[in-house]
Amino acid sequence: MSRVLLAILITCAAPTAFGCSCLQPPDVQQALERSASVIDATVVALEDRNSGWRGIKLWFQHLFGQSPPSVPDDGLAVRLRVHEVWKGTAAPELVVYTARDSATCGFPFEVGRRYFIYSNRAADDAYSVSLCSRTRLKEEGEEEGATLDRLAESKAF
Repeated sequence: MSRVLLAILITCAAPTAFGCSCLQPPDVQQALERSASVIDATVVALEDRNSGWRGIKLWFQHLFGQSPPSVPDDGLAVRLRVHEVWKGTAAPELVVYTARDSATCGFPFEVGRRYFIYSNRAADDAYSVSLCSRTRLKEEGEEEGATLDRLAESKAF
């Protein structure tokens, strides 16, 4: 009897989890208008933000029921070498943040790969990228660069 009661309590106390669900990404013009930053960049490094002391801090926040951490605090930091900028910060290097995995809408960046990246600003003013954005491998959208050139002036690095 006590095992049944314990199982019910654990089941009821567990938070509900939802997977990532995206609509079809907008066309290039809409994505450019809606994004805070649009760049062509190569991923230089991925840094897990939930490690070391930061991981302990996040564990305590979760344990004591504080609000969920933001993507820049809990996700992955993606270090980029920027090749071209159509919108946003014009710098040769940039860091964007994404959730840890695709179940939480994190974009599956790979080190050494080149992407068209459409990012938004998070609450703390950092750039964040979602699986639901128009972000894609450059090789999958070669015509995208020409379309962006028609829609906005770019700065190359």
